[in-house]
Amino acid sequence: MTENKNIPPSPNGIPDEDVVLRYLGNQIPNEEQQSFEASMEGDPFLEDAVEGLQAINQPDQIPLLLNDLRLNLNQQLNKKKLRKEKRKLKEQPILIIAIIMILAILILGYFMVRF
Repeated sequence: MTENKNIPPSPNGIPDEDVVLRYLGNQIPNEEQQSFEASMEGDPFLEDAVEGLQAINQPDQIPLLLNDLRLNLNQQLNKKKLRKEKRKLKEQPILIIAIIMILAILILGYFMVRF
């Protein structure tokens, strides 16, 4: 369906995006549908997601909406990552040399006054 899947299928029984879309399109076998509905009962987040997707008037637009959501999520995560990088203290050799020189002058001044 889409090449960029950010959320891989979970090993603990949570269905992936393809299963949800096939469920919404009534394209899965009965036994798989029953197991999907059982997992929906145990997971309120999945149940809310399916209800929200069922409320969309144009089911053929669901993959496009999911792709838009994925792009927005990536943009937000990248913005947070950039902000975090900006907050980090970058190595500035001039600043480090200046601090070392100031400390050396202070130490020399202390010894000159003391002795």
